[in-house]
Amino acid sequence: HFADKCVLFAATGGNSLHYLAIESSVKPVANYLKMFVLPEYIFATSSDFNEQNEVTEKVRQEANEILGKYAMYINKLMN
Repeated sequence: HFADKCVLFAATGGNSLHYLAIESSVKPVANYLKMFVLPEYIFATSSDFNEQNEVTEKVRQEANEILGKYAMYINKLMN
């Protein structure tokens, strides 16, 4: 029962090109399952984490912006 569910992908990878896994593998599966896929996603590499293994402020800001858009999409779909 995945159809019409809203999804936002978040992932980590060894380098910036690993975002392609989302584009080439994960998004097509979600589309096949007829999910509503937000066109943006949160992606971080090892350089986006500090010594305490926490994401940097840059990633937090990006995530908050995307989550704000995500909330807007959900509200529009529900109304």
